[in-house]
Amino acid sequence: MTIDPLDMLVQETINLTNAVYKDKDPYTDFTDDDELPPDFKFEYLGQENNLTINSNVTSTQPVTFVTTSIYPTTSGIIYFINQNVSTFAIKALPVKNICKFMTSNISNSEFSNNLDSLNFFPTEYFELAEVITDQIKNRRFPIYEEDVCNLSDPGFSWWMKETDYSFKVFFRSHGTNATQQLSKLGPIGDSSLALKRLKNLLTYAITLFPIKQSIVDDRQMSIVVDENSHNFDENAKKHFNDIKKLFLLGQEPPAIDIIFKQELSKTLYYYLKELAGTRKFWIEIESKLKKSRRIV
Repeated sequence: MTIDPLDMLVQETINLTNAVYKDKDPYTDFTDDDELPPDFKFEYLGQENNLTINSNVTSTQPVTFVTTSIYPTTSGIIYFINQNVSTFAIKALPVKNICKFMTSNISNSEFSNNLDSLNFFPTEYFELAEVITDQIKNRRFPIYEEDVCNLSDPGFSWWMKETDYSFKVFFRSHGTNATQQLSKLGPIGDSSLALKRLKNLLTYAITLFPIKQSIVDDRQMSIVVDENSHNFDENAKKHFNDIKKLFLLGQEPPAIDIIFKQELSKTLYYYLKELAGTRKFWIEIESKLKKSRRIV
């Protein structure tokens, strides 16, 4: 029987160890056979360099390194924030593959000169990245918007006031005193487009929960539910809160692909996804600004 030279080296080591320790430890029982047990498997781990046993036997098993990219392969937005003392601008670029963009030579000089400041925001599909980028690109925003808002310059952000049974989304600021009681949503949409789309949403919302009062005009969207209605059950409450979370947190309603997609027009369905995506992106921008001590 021909024994592999590497196995012979292992066996000699075992025999030598056995000879040294068998008198010291009665529980040690190394094999004295010339051959290794048939089920013995030896895995050589030190393969950084090839190991030569003799001129005829060489270990050539390649070393495999597993690497995982920190970048997703989905579509999304590549961006960085350009800020000064009182204002900031978001330089953003929609891409079809974040990983491919970030790991290749960046031809856009504005982005290649700011590699250390680049961030990425994944999106479900490329068109969503385009819509979000179009909403915020080439605009300079005041860091403390509420300090400069007035009737002649109502600012860029949407604002929201909500309770357990109502919410109002204002498409523009209404003065410093009012904004102290509101949640700032950011520039998440165009008010003229919102007027048309959210009227359609209101029509559908009536089928999800009982509404006592509602308004959609060029200034705001307002919904007050009828909490005393027998139709305002746990399921209705969930639908109502899901719509609030769309504006507040940028969370798509869990039923958007089950109920909403079947009942709503495609235009309204994708508008809600774009609204949620833009709000979620703006939450990330706010977080970046807070970390850099530019509190928004």
